[in-house]
Amino acid sequence: MNEHHEIVAEITKLARLLDVDRRDLDLLCDIPPAAIAEFREQATNRVYDADAILLERIGAAAKLVPIPIAVEAARLAFGPLLCAAIAGLVEPSRGAAIAARLPTRFLAETAIQLDPRRAAAIIGALPPGVVTAVSEELLQRKDYVTMGRLVGAVPESSLRAALAVTGDADILRIG
Repeated sequence: MNEHHEIVAEITKLARLLDVDRRDLDLLCDIPPAAIAEFREQATNRVYDADAILLERIGAAAKLVPIPIAVEAARLAFGPLLCAAIAGLVEPSRGAAIAARLPTRFLAETAIQLDPRRAAAIIGALPPGVVTAVSEELLQRKDYVTMGRLVGAVPESSLRAALAVTGDADILRIG
């Protein structure tokens, strides 16, 4: 990947975090990608740490309700952004069981918002079929940035399953 592509990818990730249009951050195009990535990681930490107590309570509550209720709460009350924020706070096997029952489009929206550093355990616990379905959805959207961010947290068995639906050109774009 050349530096221009790295800059665009980092600006895209930052724009998603800040919930702004990527073009609003074009003024960052002359900044080295490593500096943008460092700032994005600091901003991510700030966003997550600001509501840490509330997020921990929501994550703990996920243990208390039956999975079908947790699925409906995630889908109807929390939405993808809040689900992404609490993904790293839910016990991985339980979170994977909840995710397996959520619609693929919802999971793709959640994946876009995920911080892979915080959610690696739950990503690693997802069944290969779920990872493949979300990969297909992200490929349809041509969202290579999200796929590239998450690939390091996906176990080999899930990567192999997802590669079966991924074209060679898509793999290059993800990289």
